[in-house]
Amino acid sequence: MSLAELKRAVDQLPVEGRRELIEHLNQGLDDPACQAESAIQQRDLLAGLKTAREQASKREGVAAEDARRLVESWASQ
Repeated sequence: MSLAELKRAVDQLPVEGRRELIEHLNQGLDDPACQAESAIQQRDLLAGLKTAREQASKREGVAAEDARRLVESWASQ
C-alpha cells in the first residue's frame, strides 16, 4: 500500500478516529523497546487497511459502526 493509499484510507475515518490512530502510532516512536512492536502493529494496521479497501471496492466490507469499533479496539491496544 502506498502512502497516498494509506492517507486516503485514514482520511475516511472520523476525526476522532484519526486522532486516536495518530496518537497510537506515535506512542512508541521515541522508545527503542517499543519500536519493534510498533513496527509490527503498523504493518498489521496497514495490512488491515489494505484488506478493508479491497473489500470495500468489492462491496464486501463491514458496516460503518463495526469498522469504528474495530479501529477503536486497535487504538486501545
